[in-house]
Amino acid sequence: MRRRERGATNHSLTDSQIFPTVARYAIYHIVTSDGGQLTVSKLRDIMLENPQLTSLSIDDLLRILGKHPEMFDLEETDREKSQSNVVLAFELQICDQPKKCGGYPTCKDMHICKYFLQNKCRQEQPNRCQFGHYLHSEHNLPILREKYMDNIDPRKLKEWIQKHHNRLFWTSRPPQVCTYYNTAGGCSKNDTYNVPSSVKKLSRSVEKFSRNRVHNIWGKNNKQ
Repeated sequence: MRRRERGATNHSLTDSQIFPTVARYAIYHIVTSDGGQLTVSKLRDIMLENPQLTSLSIDDLLRILGKHPEMFDLEETDREKSQSNVVLAFELQICDQPKKCGGYPTCKDMHICKYFLQNKCRQEQPNRCQFGHYLHSEHNLPILREKYMDNIDPRKLKEWIQKHHNRLFWTSRPPQVCTYYNTAGGCSKNDTYNVPSSVKKLSRSVEKFSRNRVHNIWGKNNKQ
């Protein structure tokens, strides 16, 4: 009987009023699940545990999730809609200049060491790494809060990032191209770490004077 009374109250709430609770529940359980996804049916069963969501139907959940494609993807299967898989549609971005960006809210990328996320950081003591090892730092928490992720254990969040972020997430900024090498006189700086203009040649026609230039990205000067 109590369940019905709570349900009657829920009917007066709009989708926009319910969404923060739905989003927080959904994101928490998707991130902490083994496969990084849950079916609509399973997600709805979990949400029924919340007193504010006891009257939430499968159709309600599908409608609410569908209104926020920037946060949720619905992967259809050959079964009914309730068996569609719900995954997160976004990735956390890493700031590559945390000392210069100005911080939150100017910068809404995470201040975190990407090598720490890969378990490859050489700094054993977190406070010695200039990029940081704290997902719940003063800068990162507001960003996670905007994504309804601030209540997720950092270890679980790290595991989700490792498993479900795109490969491009792990790459550094493109190497700097040597402008001297792209001139008729060539480059005399043999100790430079800049990549010769062979990178640029991949995206435009080769000029006459560059016929004697290296077009091998893996040339000896590029491996330093």
